[in-house]
Amino acid sequence: MKDTKDFKYKSFQCNHCQANQTKPELVDIMQEIVDKTKLTLYIVGAFRCKVHNKNMGFENKENQYIKGLACDFRAADKDGSLLTGQETIDIIDASGVLDDYKVTIHNTFIALEIGRDYERLSKV
Repeated sequence: MKDTKDFKYKSFQCNHCQANQTKPELVDIMQEIVDKTKLTLYIVGAFRCKVHNKNMGFENKENQYIKGLACDFRAADKDGSLLTGQETIDIIDASGVLDDYKVTIHNTFIALEIGRDYERLSKV
């Protein structure tokens, strides 16, 4: 997997062991968000090995993070001010990029999951 204009592939690696099985389509979607919104995005977490997934409280659960099809991210506006999860999704929704993916809105970040059918939006 190669880097994109705004993302180093290694930013999607496991926070526990630095393994990285992130799928290129996830990175492409993140780049599309930047291209259409001009937001600066920061990857908080993405691919998870099974140990890290267990440490996150998902011991026996198969999920999109261990498949390389999910990431958590924060956003900043053009002035560098960090946005809340709701402010971020309001801007991204206007672009239409995430219309077909699961988006969970947290206070300070967004969780994005791709690769299967989901209820569109949820809040935590």
